[in-house]
Amino acid sequence: MNSFDSRSRAELAQRIAAYIVDNGMTWAAARDRAVKECGKGASGQPSASEVETAVRAHFALFEPQEHAADLREKRKLALRMLTVLKGFDCFLTGAVLNGAATRDSPVVIELFTDDVKAVLASLMDEGFDPQALDPQASAFSRARESIGVVVAHAGELEAVRIDILEPHLMRSNPARRTPDEYQADWEAQGRISAENLRKALENSSIS
Repeated sequence: MNSFDSRSRAELAQRIAAYIVDNGMTWAAARDRAVKECGKGASGQPSASEVETAVRAHFALFEPQEHAADLREKRKLALRMLTVLKGFDCFLTGAVLNGAATRDSPVVIELFTDDVKAVLASLMDEGFDPQALDPQASAFSRARESIGVVVAHAGELEAVRIDILEPHLMRSNPARRTPDEYQADWEAQGRISAENLRKALENSSIS
């Protein structure tokens, strides 16, 4: 890829990020609008990780304190939910972990089990009202099942999505990335357990 192509992809990623952050657009809608405006073919489009970096860069430039506060609360909620599900192999993943979350981003948890009924029972025992969601495409292609709960946290109603995956998939971690300049190493690990999330929050003084 030549320098012009790299610059063009970066500029398109920045435009997509601005639509996501400033206009509240979904990631798919922001990409479609930016690509249509710029007339880019598939070969000239930024990857998902490039868009994520652009979103983090946008927040770092325009809303660093507000974004840090939003991430802090969403990660605290994630730790709360991981604790509720401590009897399972479960991890925080997605934009709340990697730092590209907006205010509307759900907390996404990967849970590896064959016993979906046990997950539902654990949530209901804790007073949650789990709802079936359409499984979303992810680094693993598609979850076996997805469960959604709405949780009151820090004066807001927050969405949590729990993606149920086959246990053998835990051996791979396709969402792992090399951290960019806006991330700590742990934020780029693809997934993080409750124990390690708690340590990371304590070490970064945002618990």
